[in-house]
Amino acid sequence: MKDIFLRLLISSPKNITSCQLTSIVNYSINFPPTYNTNNYACADFGINIGNLGGMNLPSTTVSSLLFNGRSPAILGQEVRARDSDSTTTITKTSNNSPLRQGGCLSSN
Repeated sequence: MKDIFLRLLISSPKNITSCQLTSIVNYSINFPPTYNTNNYACADFGINIGNLGGMNLPSTTVSSLLFNGRSPAILGQEVRARDSDSTTTITKTSNNSPLRQGGCLSSN
C-alpha cells in the first residue's frame, strides 16, 4: 500500500498526559457499540476522543429532515473558528497530512 497524502484544512496538535492517553486508548477499545447517525457516529467518536485529550470540543447538533446528530463538517468549522491559546495551537493553513509511521497498517 502506498502512502498517500490527505489535505488538511486545520490541525490542532496537542500534548497529552499518560493518564489522558490511557483514557483515550480505553475509550477506543470500549467505544459505544451502536452506530447511529442521530445518536452516535464518527463525529461523536472524534469529539469524545478529543475531549478525553483535553481539547474541549463542542458537541453541536445539526438537524435536517433526515438527520439529527453531530456533523464532522460542522465540528471542523467550529474548531477552525477557534483561536490558539496557551495550551492549544490551531493551524488554519491548508496542508498535506503527515505520512503514517509505524506498523499499524498493512504494507501491502
